[in-house]
Amino acid sequence: MIYYKAILRYTLRDNSVLQRKDDGTDRETASEWAENVSKISSVAGLQVRGEAYNVFVYEANTESMSIAIVANKNGIKESAELLSFIETKVSKLNINLGIETMELQNLEEISQDAFVNCTERGSFEDFINSRYHRNVLQVLNIDEHSRNNNRSYYCYSEALCPAEMLSYRSCQVKLKCMIADESLREEMARIYDKQNAQGFWGHPVHYQIHAESLTSAHRMINLLMQGLYKNGRIVSLRKNIIDHIGKRCNDDKNIHKICKDSYGGVILFFLNGQTEDSGQYANANHILVDFFEQLIRQHQQNVLFMLVDIGQQATLSHKVMEQLVPDVSFISIREGVGNVESAMTFAKELQKERKFPGWNAKAFRKTLKKEMYRMSEVQTAYNEYCKKTLSEKIYRAYKSAEVIKINSSVKSRSSAYEELNQLVGLDNVKSLVNSILAFSKLQKQRKKAGLPAGGNAPHMVFFGNPGSAKTTVARLLARILSDEQILQGDIFVECGRQDLVGQFVGWTAKTVEKKFREAKGGILFIDEVYSLVDAKDGSFGDEAINTIVQQMENHRDDTIVIFAGYPDKTMNFLRKNEGLRSRIGFQLTFNDYTPNQLDEILLKMAEERCYELSEEAREACHQIFRRAVRMTDFGNGRYARNLLHKAILNQADRIYAESVNGIVNKEMLMTLTAADFEEVEETFVEYGSNCDRAIGFIEE
Repeated sequence: MIYYKAILRYTLRDNSVLQRKDDGTDRETASEWAENVSKISSVAGLQVRGEAYNVFVYEANTESMSIAIVANKNGIKESAELLSFIETKVSKLNINLGIETMELQNLEEISQDAFVNCTERGSFEDFINSRYHRNVLQVLNIDEHSRNNNRSYYCYSEALCPAEMLSYRSCQVKLKCMIADESLREEMARIYDKQNAQGFWGHPVHYQIHAESLTSAHRMINLLMQGLYKNGRIVSLRKNIIDHIGKRCNDDKNIHKICKDSYGGVILFFLNGQTEDSGQYANANHILVDFFEQLIRQHQQNVLFMLVDIGQQATLSHKVMEQLVPDVSFISIREGVGNVESAMTFAKELQKERKFPGWNAKAFRKTLKKEMYRMSEVQTAYNEYCKKTLSEKIYRAYKSAEVIKINSSVKSRSSAYEELNQLVGLDNVKSLVNSILAFSKLQKQRKKAGLPAGGNAPHMVFFGNPGSAKTTVARLLARILSDEQILQGDIFVECGRQDLVGQFVGWTAKTVEKKFREAKGGILFIDEVYSLVDAKDGSFGDEAINTIVQQMENHRDDTIVIFAGYPDKTMNFLRKNEGLRSRIGFQLTFNDYTPNQLDEILLKMAEERCYELSEEAREACHQIFRRAVRMTDFGNGRYARNLLHKAILNQADRIYAESVNGIVNKEMLMTLTAADFEEVEETFVEYGSNCDRAIGFIEE
């Protein structure tokens, strides 16, 4: 359903019953006049079933009426069609209202919530007479999503994209002003391509939106929607937003109704949250991923889905897409990176929108200290500039005022270095990270001084078995280098062979180039790089390696590449690929964890989940770890995680059997005993003996 409001202007004959609007002193006359107006809401709204529109009056006078409209899934293509519908319905009234001419003005789309507010006002004025005090949506059997919102499962909200009918030229102007990434430019060109048929026939692709801030994400989404709307690819500009998704979201049937009522429109899923594939989160996350996969698969032709990722936090969107591709196609749209001139262009666009009275372009430019900027960073800088100017130059009395400062307990982005140092073990890795930081800072200083760079670009290789924290360290390194302004942003793009090697001739080079564009300004992490090698020379894998070498050289100043994998396989691979090996500046070896380190990891994981281990349990785990480290590819930290997960399941069985009448106390719920770790080890040993890969789930 799509909702609108408009003004219905008309001229009345001299004998029209709508001429007799009282001055507010005669209640009977006022009631009679409102009853006559309500006949329009009845005949064109309440009594209509299965037709294109339902129309309701919520304000009226002798010259015009304000009307709220529900349109079917195709929306309102021509205002003349709606006007003809109203004229036809009014002509069938058993009373002549005396309307001579009608004209429709100011037709605009509104949210469902705004529609409800309009019709409630109409009911209050007696212009809409529904039985039993039911609102209009209840009468029409339409679900009221914003008020049926179950916040324990998810949060539903609406937002309207600005209604601009953009030409392709206007679209290109907007792209220049917003520091657009190549992925957005390419998609806008495809949307406006003249080869496309006009109109809505379904959705050839859906989108994954990557942005550093919510504001930047909506700016990109708005431009996409305006282009799609202009070309008839969507019929509504309403954004149906579903976020703060809980682990029981799949229990709520209303999401299916939201999808059904969003025909021809757009739904944004913010699939933020825990992606850990173990412990108490594993089953819930798998259920959620399956739920959204089935939801998107069922409604993909009628609804445009956008999976929105904010920042570099882990989300479930990638896991959902893994289950949908290739049956459902997605295009990744990322926030772009631009130089200081591009940042100034975007800042001037922000100023045009806000019209801040204290704006000074020269003064703002002096606040830009970096070489490259994203939209979100410019937005933050602009807001900070306005805030500072207000207190220091406009309302000067507040320059020295003592304002409240809150010490947040939430980890800040700048804590990445501290997080690295808090990781168990990895002393050699931490030491080398310090060297990488020192090297990168020095290269930056040499560049400022006009000196040539010394040494190789800081590309790296991580040697280590599964579960040894290679990916975790790489993610933290992206944040650390961003905090130190060595990288343009904490961009982290993880990929493997399936993400780099194309299916057909000529595809591989473009695929690799696209990954480098996505990682520009950050880190490209290539896991199990040796899997690129094929048995045949000159195959797609060789093409991928050659393109990687070329792109490493092309992006040596703005992108760091990290290769990772098993020590022996990775070393053999590099020996055979001199081009790659010569471009690697740092090698980090991730040693397997010792039993004592695994003890510490297990206790930290348990503490995060509000569990405690008894002394007997700690000793039992230590003995398990002493035996585990002798196994080949035992899984390192992942082994500890899975051990804890199994123990938690065993604890549940034990407490259920031991509790009297199902009564348990907090201490029982929190304590893991040695019995909970019995017969756990055998499961892993048996699994490890039959499998080449490490025990546990996919490495983070």
